[in-house]
Amino acid sequence: MEYAVFKQQIMEQAKRILPQEEGYVITIVDQTEYGLGEMLIINKSDKEVVPGISMEEMYQDFSQNKKSIEEVIETIQDTVNTAFMMIPEIDGTQGIDFRDYDCIKDLLVVELERSEFNGEHLSHGIFEKQPIGALVLYLRLEQKNQLVMARLGRDVLEVCGVSQSTMMKQAMENTIKINPPVVMPVDTNGRFPYFILSNREGRNGATAITYPGMLEQLRKMAGMDFYVIPANIHEVLIVGKTENAPIKYLREALKQRNREMGIQQMLSDHVYEYSGRDKKLKRCLDEKKKNRER
Repeated sequence: MEYAVFKQQIMEQAKRILPQEEGYVITIVDQTEYGLGEMLIINKSDKEVVPGISMEEMYQDFSQNKKSIEEVIETIQDTVNTAFMMIPEIDGTQGIDFRDYDCIKDLLVVELERSEFNGEHLSHGIFEKQPIGALVLYLRLEQKNQLVMARLGRDVLEVCGVSQSTMMKQAMENTIKINPPVVMPVDTNGRFPYFILSNREGRNGATAITYPGMLEQLRKMAGMDFYVIPANIHEVLIVGKTENAPIKYLREALKQRNREMGIQQMLSDHVYEYSGRDKKLKRCLDEKKKNRER
């Protein structure tokens, strides 16, 4: 069976066992750019957990006669059931005990997400605004080689008796440990310093720009103040502030990137700048606005 036919059958069968009438929305998302290939994504209206299953791995199991179509569908059902059962109600007795902070603190992580036009989504969870986007608190769960990221509601703070700042600090420490920053130099023939900043996994790597001390480290590497271009949620571009890298060009490049990607991958519509003197990251203003502020 060809992959395209297999994919169509999987979608049909998945929608049969996980019907739209019960709040399920099933899509296939191409994440080849991030090393994940095509993923079967299962959303449910009353759940914050969003399981993702590799289409290519399922097809490989099928094509090598390791699993029948029926067994592949059972795998999908089991993955969804496991993901949703891992996050019970706060007063539940199964799964993770949200009432015990010691039970969840090592699972906490943060991810940088778009904040522009995203207030309603952010308001349902725990987050902190940043110069670029917002850091959102998640529970990172790994089960049978499947990664599930679950957002936590604000009621967890009261139930655990822990402040938001304490949880966010712990989550940041965990995130850095799990996904240390990766800085990749790009050769520009000496015209200007240029780096790509991500993390070890390459997933939601833009979060690395918020790591403590990261901006100062990038300033030392660049040897000058720099622009930050939020390419997407997976990486940011660091460009030294020189005449060879005009802000007008950088803005147009970001605008073009954002036109070509889905809204879920976008981080911001704006270019930012970091000043070593002020030690602050801020949005770049147009020259007219700068003149008005002087």
